[in-house]
Amino acid sequence: MMEIEPVVAPRPGHLALVLAAGVADGAVIETAEYGQVAIRGKTRHVEQIARVEIEADPNDPERQVKKTTIRLKPTTTLTLLSTDGTTIEMGGDEALLGFITSNKRSLAQYLNAKFQPMYRFDMNGIGRWLDSIRLKGKHRLYTAQKHVIAAVTRGLQDRDSILLIGQMGVGKTALGGATSIAIASHIAAAFQGEMHSDQVTLIVAPPHLIDKWKRELVSIAPKAFIERLDRHEDIRRFMSKVETLGATVPKIGLIKRDLTKLGCMGTL
Repeated sequence: MMEIEPVVAPRPGHLALVLAAGVADGAVIETAEYGQVAIRGKTRHVEQIARVEIEADPNDPERQVKKTTIRLKPTTTLTLLSTDGTTIEMGGDEALLGFITSNKRSLAQYLNAKFQPMYRFDMNGIGRWLDSIRLKGKHRLYTAQKHVIAAVTRGLQDRDSILLIGQMGVGKTALGGATSIAIASHIAAAFQGEMHSDQVTLIVAPPHLIDKWKRELVSIAPKAFIERLDRHEDIRRFMSKVETLGATVPKIGLIKRDLTKLGCMGTL
């Protein structure tokens, strides 16, 4: 069985996504109703009428125009193959949820064997530094936030990108900022030999959030070199200053996302 190495282990709530994506195809588990079965999941998009509107024709008042809005809804079909060769098909959200609810223990055991996560909830060697952070000079990070930062730094040791998704209020700016500083200042030990002293970290953000990013970064690392880069001259000045700083000083440039085509001589 091929192992998949996610940054963190899938949670029980991810079971439906794993089955729908086909990641568990070929899994053999013991079910409560059908005994031992092999699993195959397939997702297809089904057209559904979302809205029907009838309006007067602007060019002919005596005629009406019917507008139908159709949406594509992903629908998962789960196929089970039993030991006697019988196949059982389950389609739709309710059937998928019922199967997961009845067999969550067996599915969880499969996930634990299939997915070997990079991050083991050990703070990745930066626990003390995370404990020392005071947002706005007074607020400690929540334990869950510390684990997210540690997990992302661990994941970026082996990957060139990670997608971090969070609802409003979870502290995405603080999470991203602390991760950037952990890497840029070599606090995360794995990056000590990976980044040169004149390398920088660039953060691209919506224009209205640039100042918020800078405030959050300064509260995390008051001695960091953090500059807003709006023009070519800003980049040249920023990079010239970077060359005079030590390797452990975080060097972070903030760029509005609509200026990401801004060019500059040199390597960032």
